[in-house]
Amino acid sequence: MAKQKFIIDLKAVLELGEGQFIEFKESPDKSLPKEMVAFANASGGVIYLGITDYGQIKGIETSNRLKSQIQDTARNCDPPVAVLLKAL
Repeated sequence: MAKQKFIIDLKAVLELGEGQFIEFKESPDKSLPKEMVAFANASGGVIYLGITDYGQIKGIETSNRLKSQIQDTARNCDPPVAVLLKAL
């Protein structure tokens, strides 16, 4: 049931597209820290990995290495950024 709710929510997010609170990234590239800081300095937001700027789902392998990379990126921002990681 939770997976089905996530899929419905993701469809709604894709329809909304990128904006003030939503950012799509195919992978965690060098611009990820900039996006994290921008959301942290504003009202927050969500960065969806594995989705192109055009809203096409490419997917990304969720591994402990990837999770650690994202946490390290957030910790190394100035000031450090608190993140919540969720994976499907």
